[in-house]
Amino acid sequence: MPANAAIVINDGKASPASHTFTPIKVDGGAAYFRDLSMSPAGVADTLIMSLKDTGKLRTAKISIVRPRAVTETVNGVVNTKVGDFASIGVVVNIPLTWAEADVKDCRVMTSNALLNALVLALVDQGAFVY
Repeated sequence: MPANAAIVINDGKASPASHTFTPIKVDGGAAYFRDLSMSPAGVADTLIMSLKDTGKLRTAKISIVRPRAVTETVNGVVNTKVGDFASIGVVVNIPLTWAEADVKDCRVMTSNALLNALVLALVDQGAFVY
């Protein structure tokens, strides 16, 4: 079992920036990590990981919740709050009978699928295939 540690992930901007997700807590079978460089903390990106093992099937879930900050002025006081958020995740269901090499192959194929033009059009532009 790997030790809980910071996770560094690059964003998808034209000039990518790295985001360090710091471990916040492990609660109810889920590990929470937050990008502490973002302010205020309530609008920081959060990475959530969980793992469930039924004895026959392993289910790993990974998601990033990315809030969009908006500012509002009330009685002359400017506040920043969450306007809305995107949540992007992956669920991996693997039978425990699979070899580690087969699991890796499936994971890499999924990662590569996220770079396919049809998948990019679906996610980035909301354009479904015809």
